[in-house]
Amino acid sequence: MADRYIDLDETQIYGPYSAKMIRRFAVGQVPAFDAGMNHVAGEIEHGTTEIKRRIEASRAAGAAIREGAGGKGPVLDRGIRFLGRFSTHLDSEPKGQSDRRTFFPEDGTAGGVGRSAARVLIAIGRIEEQLTKPDCRASSKAEWLAEATALRAELTPVVEHSSNARTDRTTATPELEAVRQAWLHTYVAAKCGVECVLRLAGKLHLMHAIFYDLVVPGTSKVTEPPPEPPAEPVPPA
Repeated sequence: MADRYIDLDETQIYGPYSAKMIRRFAVGQVPAFDAGMNHVAGEIEHGTTEIKRRIEASRAAGAAIREGAGGKGPVLDRGIRFLGRFSTHLDSEPKGQSDRRTFFPEDGTAGGVGRSAARVLIAIGRIEEQLTKPDCRASSKAEWLAEATALRAELTPVVEHSSNARTDRTTATPELEAVRQAWLHTYVAAKCGVECVLRLAGKLHLMHAIFYDLVVPGTSKVTEPPPEPPAEPVPPA
């Protein structure tokens, strides 16, 4: 029974193995077809390398998200505390001196901002903008403005880094599936070409020596290639 589903990791096993075995067992069987056999072996290797590159890029994007999340935590916490302290500061001002909804339009409170990095960043930027307006009546404007500016500058690149990495990983999944499908197309085509050569040579039994997936149980997960045969396998009795 053949492997019914070849996943991304398995392409990295089946691909190099079949390319090597094509050159070993198919090339030379019918010399007129040797150029074609070498070509399909090279195409399998090319597709396998491309999948490996995409897998590594996808995993790097995942690592970038984790790195971004780790770096975002401390400055995000300080940003949330800043919003809370600024809200408390507004409470301490004389009634009517500042309109809270100018700074916190969600519901007039720091809690209404939420705790997501993007929303905290927007809220800090809004406070910074309002504090720079000539008609802003909030007290201690210079001190609060300096802190808001510093926090916004620190949080902005961390949020952008995390967002870009998340986008990279999101788009990696369909891209990986696309390159897997392209690899499968090449792999199946190679099987057809090799089968043609082996039939002409009267050595169809070598198909199972060249394409390892043909002898793997349908639901198995392959994690390593098989031992290479020491010589050309003999046909079954």
